[in-house]
Amino acid sequence: MQIQVQTPAKINLILEVLKKREDGFHEIQSIMQAVSLYDCLNIEASAFVTVKYTKEDLPHFDGDKSKFNKSITAFYKDCFQNKTVIHPELGEIKLYNIGIEKTIKYNHAENLKLIIKIDKLIQNAKYIGTETSYKDRIAGIFKFHILFAKADIDGEIIDLEIKISEDKFGKKYYFYKNRSLSTFSGKSRVTETSNYIITDENKNLNPIQNKIELSGNSDQIPYDKTNLVYKAADLFLKKANLKGFNIKIYIEKNIPVAAGLAGGSSNAAGTLWGLNRIFENILSSSEIHELASQMGSDLNFCLEGGTQVTTSRGEILSRITTPDLNIVIIKPKNLFISAKEAYEKWDLRVAFFATLSAKNATLSAKNAPKNQIKKENKILSSQSFIKLLNNNLEEGILPDYPEIQEIKDYLIQKGCKNALMSGSGPSVFGIYEGEIDLSDARPDWECFKVKTIDFGIIPLQK
Repeated sequence: MQIQVQTPAKINLILEVLKKREDGFHEIQSIMQAVSLYDCLNIEASAFVTVKYTKEDLPHFDGDKSKFNKSITAFYKDCFQNKTVIHPELGEIKLYNIGIEKTIKYNHAENLKLIIKIDKLIQNAKYIGTETSYKDRIAGIFKFHILFAKADIDGEIIDLEIKISEDKFGKKYYFYKNRSLSTFSGKSRVTETSNYIITDENKNLNPIQNKIELSGNSDQIPYDKTNLVYKAADLFLKKANLKGFNIKIYIEKNIPVAAGLAGGSSNAAGTLWGLNRIFENILSSSEIHELASQMGSDLNFCLEGGTQVTTSRGEILSRITTPDLNIVIIKPKNLFISAKEAYEKWDLRVAFFATLSAKNATLSAKNAPKNQIKKENKILSSQSFIKLLNNNLEEGILPDYPEIQEIKDYLIQKGCKNALMSGSGPSVFGIYEGEIDLSDARPDWECFKVKTIDFGIIPLQK
């Protein structure tokens, strides 16, 4: 199951910071606008990796079971015996003689043929849990580890239980046999607790845990649990009660990082949207938006896109219409500003002016320009609103980052009707008509010519 998702950047045409909330977020009023600068996500979800065979690959069985068993045993001893297979959860597994003996005992000839790829079956098998040793019957074995694998013989799927024994010398391949995953229910002896500890790895392991793998083309973002994409995938799987899936997400970054363009938020929103598509809309639209709200202030906007008046901490949306605009975005390559820093500077500025004079604290939450956006709503159908664009966060950022003002001045000089820092910065956008020549822009500025768009997350357009 796979989908490719296009996740657009956003700019803030207006951003008014009203007050800091008890939960640490800020009340804002903003007009957010999606623009035609996109990251792309390639999302894959698989329950199990299937090991493929062709009938031509498999040993021939002529009906003489004894002779066939001997040939299979000889093959196993020549190719596998005493070798080690690495399983992603269990680690090293030794292939011993007992493995082929038990496998022959529990399988008919057609299934026995699958032994020719026993290493691949073990490597790609899903870890299900543990089973305690039969009392007083198998001396020296502490427990059995149960794996579940799928074999594909020219389109015919065969389900296999693989049993790995563990004794004081380590883990050893014991046997496989035909068994459907659905039989691993509460009636079986398989332990399905999430706090089972593998003795030689000393880590907690959920036998039916999901696996999330991130990769991408950028060296400026992490590909681990700290990435919003990982968090979105994990949150989605838990909310949808999906277990035992391997999720692989490739992030193609085109939106600059830490730039005030919501690249990370858009990627996370795209992950929620894409996974829900893969799993046939297992969650409702309201549930997806609820997850988005849990993750950040602008994820709901990223899902919907277009032009939206956003209120509260940014998660409440009201769609409006604006004229089509030509936008140029400039991001200083070596300048990064986090939202946390931008809002902290705003809070310090508010506190400073409030201390000077509570009565004249024009930056205070009490006297913030709450009616500005309502006023703009009436004239958004006209180009005249361009001159009235505003971002409160500039007041705390510009004194410490003069390069942002330099970019604003450059864009005005180039004929832009207005230029403004987007979100928490440091990206600056300008609105222009006709053509604009940026050939003399500084080499350490990333420049993007984009247009306003009326949509959010969508499948990749090829």
